[in-house]
Amino acid sequence: IDAVNLANNHVLDYGRPAVLQTLEALRLNGVAPLGLRHGPAAAQEPLLAEVGKVRFALLAYNAKGYGAPRDFFPRPFDYDRAQIRRDIQAARARADHVVVTVHWGDEYDLQFSPRQQEEGRLFIDAGAILVVGHHPHVPQGVEEYGGGLVAYSLGNLLFDMISNYKVERTRRSFLLTTTFDRQRLLSWKLLPIQADRYFRPKITPTVDVESFVLPPPRTTFRFSSALATLQARRLVGEATQPCATWKKRAPVRENQYMQ
Repeated sequence: IDAVNLANNHVLDYGRPAVLQTLEALRLNGVAPLGLRHGPAAAQEPLLAEVGKVRFALLAYNAKGYGAPRDFFPRPFDYDRAQIRRDIQAARARADHVVVTVHWGDEYDLQFSPRQQEEGRLFIDAGAILVVGHHPHVPQGVEEYGGGLVAYSLGNLLFDMISNYKVERTRRSFLLTTTFDRQRLLSWKLLPIQADRYFRPKITPTVDVESFVLPPPRTTFRFSSALATLQARRLVGEATQPCATWKKRAPVRENQYMQ
């Protein structure tokens, strides 16, 4: 790992001492941080990196709240689409390609929102070649646009989430591999990840990839609201037994599920 994005809604959970300790740990291990704002300047200085003969400029932003006052530093660069466009345009003048990572999107929702799509494309139009999102804890769609690529969410990689009814989708994720020359994005590929019960990620070819490349249309249908009857069975040893009782409840928000 050569660089990490620290622009997220939990980086300040333990205050300034913990942020400074994190930055020092990264420095000692040769990992470059990005996405933290250390003063009042709104413009973000990109992290410049050369891979072979290709020069990249990396930018990172957080679209979620983090519970700190505006004069608290260091803190994540806030999500301001107009400022992000200006940052991309300035970075593009200094590098062959601009890569933007964004902490955005609804938790546990497998489909990106229309606003995410609009703004992901906006950043490509501004000069970025790759936009990578995170925060939903589940993978979302990936689309090619304008010679670039938008990966709306790759899901969790190392994250010990325990939830009775979200466990499968929060343990599935992707590694995104990309190949560039100085002019364009040559190719890209999703490597599917399945985390085991100890949350160790492993490349697992049987995990579905294709449906995330061309995601299904968004729908407001909820299985729990349409369910009339259900027969549930419990696994006991090698056999199953019918459950004597069961209950259903409505989802709390649009992106929640029946338990």
